[in-house]
Amino acid sequence: NWEVFCWGANNYNQLGVSSSILASQKTPMHIEGLGSSRPVMVSAGERFACILLENGSIGCMGSAANGAMGDDNTTDSIGIRWPQLPVGRTAVSIDLGDSHACAILDDFSLVCWGINNAGQIGTGNATSENVLVLTQVLDSSYQVVGVTTGRTNTCAWLKNGSALCWGLNNYGQLGIGNNTQMLIPSWVKDHQINPERRIVSMDTGGYQTCAQYD
Repeated sequence: NWEVFCWGANNYNQLGVSSSILASQKTPMHIEGLGSSRPVMVSAGERFACILLENGSIGCMGSAANGAMGDDNTTDSIGIRWPQLPVGRTAVSIDLGDSHACAILDDFSLVCWGINNAGQIGTGNATSENVLVLTQVLDSSYQVVGVTTGRTNTCAWLKNGSALCWGLNNYGQLGIGNNTQMLIPSWVKDHQINPERRIVSMDTGGYQTCAQYD
């Protein structure tokens, strides 16, 4: 019987209960309202959290600012919210940044939603999205197998071992060989130099990114 427990700050209802009832929680608290499908993955952002269920749906809770709930509604509310997945698709992996989120779908495409002030959802502009948006160029033909979301940037790695990053790049955290902010996914430079190197895992933080190679 797999369950989800959360604890810590609750000033934006990110524990799934009213912040007026529970300002913070110092011990793990059971998350209710997920339905009958068991949870298989959880990810937490700055003011929200999302849970991936075995049936491929995603439940989120917390601040809805800038479309972080992915349900076409920016009004905060208590309890689980359900991002609107593309018709006929299910999610297989999720990752949350500070105020944006991404999900890999069952066809190995990538969708992202939430704040987009630095282009971190990769749609080619800096407009925040209240619903899930197919990240530009990363459709199913790219075979996305992993995604990592940082404070204001995102990276994804592909089945062939290559990687792309996008968003804020003031410290070179995109790995593209310069400090240019990118509004669409851009190839990590190492794979242009040595395509034999294959990425098997990545993680991006506030202003830096690391990758594990095979």
